[in-house]
Amino acid sequence: AALTCAETGLKLLGNAAKGDAKFRRVRLGNKAVQERILAVDGGLEALCAAGFELAEDGDETVLLLKDGFDAATKTVAAAKARLSK
Repeated sequence: AALTCAETGLKLLGNAAKGDAKFRRVRLGNKAVQERILAVDGGLEALCAAGFELAEDGDETVLLLKDGFDAATKTVAAAKARLSK
């Protein structure tokens, strides 16, 4: 479960690094996010440490990627490379 959580978090960050604004917002009500990240101890905290912030968007809670994330793109790529070994 922890590996799936890490892989999913890295995928979210990698998608956000591509520059598409839709990937800078993660719905916590999303079933996959609940199963792969929120169900794992420390999953939410890891995404917050990576640059996401909890926010309210209408009637749902979301994670929004902070400005300045682009500086972390190299770190994401390095982490992905280490996981794939």
